Amino acid sequence: MTGKKDFDPTEDFEALINSEQPNPFEDKTSEQVSILTRNYESERNDRNEERFIWILVLLIIVDFEFFTIMQNIAGPIIIGCIETLLIFVLAERCGIDGVLPLIDRVLSAVGPSKIK
Repeated sequence: MTGKKDFDPTEDFEALINSEQPNPFEDKTSEQVSILTRNYESERNDRNEERFIWILVLLIIVDFEFFTIMQNIAGPIIIGCIETLLIFVLAERCGIDGVLPLIDRVLSAVGPSKIK
């Protein structure tokens, strides 16, 4: 016995894995991931808002064409009420921020009165 330690590859590999050496790329990578995530969310929100605006424009054009053909006023009023509800749902699904407070105001105005 010469006093040298026998070579054990598993012990050396475990020591290498368990060593606490800082990774110079870890901070930069996490920063890039967070920047890309923010850019992705912003792009997705912009596309949803643009999609909502195009749907509104097409709805206005179609309504204008059909409402000029209708004989009485009841049809456009009923269709307008139904479309308003659908627009609220679509706006919420597209992530338009200003819709939820508006829905709350409308529902509180239409809701049951506090008079007994």
